[in-house]
Amino acid sequence: LNAGIAIVDNFGDGHNVELLDIFDKMMNSSAAQLGLNDYEYDLIKQGLVILLGALAVHFDSTNENVKLILEQLIGALDTPSEIVQRSVSERLPPLIKILSKDKDAMQAM
Repeated sequence: LNAGIAIVDNFGDGHNVELLDIFDKMMNSSAAQLGLNDYEYDLIKQGLVILLGALAVHFDSTNENVKLILEQLIGALDTPSEIVQRSVSERLPPLIKILSKDKDAMQAM
């Protein structure tokens, strides 16, 4: 996870769309599709939530991808896993702060 965060921090500005595509595909995959048991899937999803939160800061607040990340994180709250839900709750405040710079986007949500 630390390596993933380092990659996002160092290369997120230049590769934010590519990274988002990778993370988005994984978030939309099921445990069965990935060949994982529920526990392993929860750990992967927790990591993806953290990486998505880290990636969000590499987008301008008016970029539609910030809203996509927010939707992914809110959707992850449906995961019946405390570690995933806790990770989401820790990532939402910085993301809301980014979005609050664009008042029109916040009102549209």
